[in-house]
Amino acid sequence: MRKTLLIAAAALAASVISSRAQVYSQNIVGYVNVPLTTGYSALANQLDFDGTGTNNTVETVFGTNLLASTTVLAWEPGLATYTSATWINSKGTFKWSGNTNGINAALNVGGGVFVSSPATNNVTLVGTVIQGTNVIALTTGYNLVSPIQPIAGGLQTTLGFSPVVGDTVLEWTPAGQTYVAYNYISSKGTLKWNPSEPQIAVGQSFFVQAPSAQTWTNTFVAP
Repeated sequence: MRKTLLIAAAALAASVISSRAQVYSQNIVGYVNVPLTTGYSALANQLDFDGTGTNNTVETVFGTNLLASTTVLAWEPGLATYTSATWINSKGTFKWSGNTNGINAALNVGGGVFVSSPATNNVTLVGTVIQGTNVIALTTGYNLVSPIQPIAGGLQTTLGFSPVVGDTVLEWTPAGQTYVAYNYISSKGTLKWNPSEPQIAVGQSFFVQAPSAQTWTNTFVAP
């Protein structure tokens, strides 16, 4: 199936999620409940471990909430392949097996991972919402990304993504275990999304196939 994810992305160029946050002092601290389907789900970690946005790990993000034999996969843009780690039961002790370093980098806010679960499961992500202005750098080709803040809505109109002609967004649909493609085009002098603007859920990551390097600026300040 890992090969299927890669082939489908190359050929085409989420789940229902609920969130709730509480405000403590100047920080927004809360949790996001993420239902995982049997098979693959495209997940984003949008609640940060320590407020820096850079120190998230499989232990701090997932804890012990995953089922045995769950695999987490991170996209490596430079290599155009996935790196993976699996939560295994080894003689009664649960531990990670595989490249956790590669997964850790992808779990920082603004990134994304695929989670392959052997059965339906719920994962609760806990942490702090990153505020201010933050920039996600997109390389030429495929980038597995997400909004930095846990906000749902139109990718361009609500989440501040500035598309360029030739951008393709690939959203993974857990129910169908396949991608839906959205292309940003120029049609008779009008710039638009085809067939429509991507709508991104809280906790969802997705691929952006960029024709050239570009940036996505996320800005959020609590009222």
